[in-house]
Amino acid sequence: MKEDAAVAFKDAAVPAQPLDGYRDVPQSAAQQRLCFLHSIAPDNVAYHVPWGFRLPFALDAASLEAALHAVVRHHEALRTTFPQSEGAPLQRIHSWLAPDFSCHALDPADDQAAEAELQAIAERDVGTPFDLAAGPLLRVRLCQREGGEAVLTFCAHHAIVDAWSIRLLMDELLLEYDAAVTGTEPEKRPVMQYAEAIAQQERAHGRDVAHRAAERAETLRPLPPRVALPFRVKQE
Repeated sequence: MKEDAAVAFKDAAVPAQPLDGYRDVPQSAAQQRLCFLHSIAPDNVAYHVPWGFRLPFALDAASLEAALHAVVRHHEALRTTFPQSEGAPLQRIHSWLAPDFSCHALDPADDQAAEAELQAIAERDVGTPFDLAAGPLLRVRLCQREGGEAVLTFCAHHAIVDAWSIRLLMDELLLEYDAAVTGTEPEKRPVMQYAEAIAQQERAHGRDVAHRAAERAETLRPLPPRVALPFRVKQE
């Protein structure tokens, strides 16, 4: 089965630009496991990944949204959904898929009420199941108090992020936000898109499997194709 998956990845071209708004490629093994678990327990939120920041100053909502959109445009994983086609699981990379972003004004006069509202917003995002087939699979909330601090919360499905990629995305979001506020153009770093990285791994794995199979065949080649074993006919 792994060999079949490797052939599928090898044959699945990854074009530079999506066609007709999206392109479909096979899922990685990890994505297949997560999607299978989601299919048997769609209300399970165990694979939701929440994180956030509390800042001692307010953020410009329009600049933050522009920065967030720039990061999503740069990383295909954030524009990916996981439908099925003729029963086969796949990852669908959209040319554009806006993240679920919203702003919330917290009570500037009541600390306890503000914290309760913030907690409710975060818990609602973490506790609401994602639709893996439709997306989006990233939720971002900007919660601010007038003249005070800002809290930025995120929640994504583990099928599109992990701990390492979160650090990368947050570094890039900071650069994009600074550029949006100052009206400058940030330096775009080239990235290996997840689908292409997995395709390369699967192609390498397929070559490795083929090489080991050839080695085994060569080892067994001196053996006779058929071995006559003695047997005794049971007497009635």
